Amino acid sequence: MLREQRKCKIAFLMNEDALEDEKRATFRKHLEKVVDTFIVFDRTCDEALNICIEGVDDVSTQIRRNVKLLNITNIRVIKKIERWVRHTEKILIDFDPLIIQQAISTVVIAGWSILQPYEAPTIDFLRSSLSSKNRDLNGGEKKWKDILINYGNYTSDNLDNELIEGLSVGYFKEESILKYANILNKNIKLGKNNNALRDAWNLYRSDLSLDDEMIADKLTEAALINAENISLPDLNAIVKFLKEYRFFDQANHLIQVFGEIIQKNPDLAKKAHGRLFVGEKLDPELLQVLEACKKEVVISRDPIERLNALAVNRNYDLEEDIEIISRITKDEWRTLVYTRDERLENMLNCARYLACQPEAEILRNNLDAVLAEVAARSPLRRDRLIKWGALPPDVEK
Repeated sequence: MLREQRKCKIAFLMNEDALEDEKRATFRKHLEKVVDTFIVFDRTCDEALNICIEGVDDVSTQIRRNVKLLNITNIRVIKKIERWVRHTEKILIDFDPLIIQQAISTVVIAGWSILQPYEAPTIDFLRSSLSSKNRDLNGGEKKWKDILINYGNYTSDNLDNELIEGLSVGYFKEESILKYANILNKNIKLGKNNNALRDAWNLYRSDLSLDDEMIADKLTEAALINAENISLPDLNAIVKFLKEYRFFDQANHLIQVFGEIIQKNPDLAKKAHGRLFVGEKLDPELLQVLEACKKEVVISRDPIERLNALAVNRNYDLEEDIEIISRITKDEWRTLVYTRDERLENMLNCARYLACQPEAEILRNNLDAVLAEVAARSPLRRDRLIKWGALPPDVEK
């Protein structure tokens, strides 16, 4: 009517991308019937990026790369994704660049999924990494899988899922994001440090142009970088190597640093001791540091708590456990025996096992004396202790 009767010219601004497949087909079918002339504003991804992303920093560069991989052409979508990425960057600014790169990849594809749901993989598909599961995929999922493969074989971890959740609900839980980022940061640091050790040994094996001092310095530097996570075989090998070629200052410095670290976390001494290869001999000074820290662990452990733990898992360390449990006095044994505890049978059974060892004389004397007193109080008590395997052999008779 406007055109025929009032000679008006009418212009429609329409976003075809917002239509579902079926409605889009209907739109195209009737388009020529109602519109005399139509112009398709079909910009390329590069043209859209030139309009949207003006920065030349690393984050802008990665946004461009990821947007191009997904072939996003909608200017509004790209600008919103950029804002979300910048907010994520502020949260993760203090972390390893690899974590920021991972976060950007997730925000770009998850943002696309939220803003253009008819073109992108669904949020649930991204969050659950269905593309990597061994299952039959429907037609749409096969398309999404191809998108994720092209997007660097994308799969999501806990950090990614937390970012996806934040985009879905409209706000980020920074505490949860930082929690998972810290875990990733630690793993990345460990991987880089292990690479430093490998590279230092490769110099020794493959480069005769380097002076001895250079090789010794590289090995020492790599060990110090990785000091909190270095394996005992690696540390032992470097210390022995340095001493063999008379770099005593570097070797002693490594031992000192290692000692300071395990003093802060004495349990590392016991864990480290168990990691030696069969037949490998530990450097004497390194062994001395480990033994000193192990002794501190033994002294600091509560004997009743240790006996409780043994009653649950039976994971014995005979030498250490005998020393710990031997610190239980007769009065403490009496309190333990006369206190109701569902684990009492197992605790006494474990104590008897340790007391039977030749070197457990103190433990054996204290335990036998108290259990003999208990058995003497009544036949029922005596029979239960025998049944539990806790009573001394001479009392059983």
